[in-house]
Amino acid sequence: MPQQYHLDDVVLKEAMLVDIPIPLYDERIMLPSSENTEGGTLVFGYKSPLSCQQASDFFVMQMERLGWEHLVTFESAELILQFESPDRYCTVIIKNSGSLHSSIFIYLKKASL
Repeated sequence: MPQQYHLDDVVLKEAMLVDIPIPLYDERIMLPSSENTEGGTLVFGYKSPLSCQQASDFFVMQMERLGWEHLVTFESAELILQFESPDRYCTVIIKNSGSLHSSIFIYLKKASL
């Protein structure tokens, strides 16, 4: 039953993400509960059928459409996208999980006021 409680907690937190786009057909990655709210940061993980570049294009376009400012993109073994809204910061990490898939991790933190 602890796993079900953890899933309910994640679903409840996801419901608050009205301005964070999640690509269609993404599958939730269940993170250990200790990683889910690390230091006041909400963390979500998804397995995506999109390539890294497709996922990056999706987040840049959709986040800006939803009122986020794209601050910077870092490219290395993974793509790191940083966004800012008036009251929060969002970091999206996109990792290659094969030629046709990617893993997406979303870190959401309230800005200090």
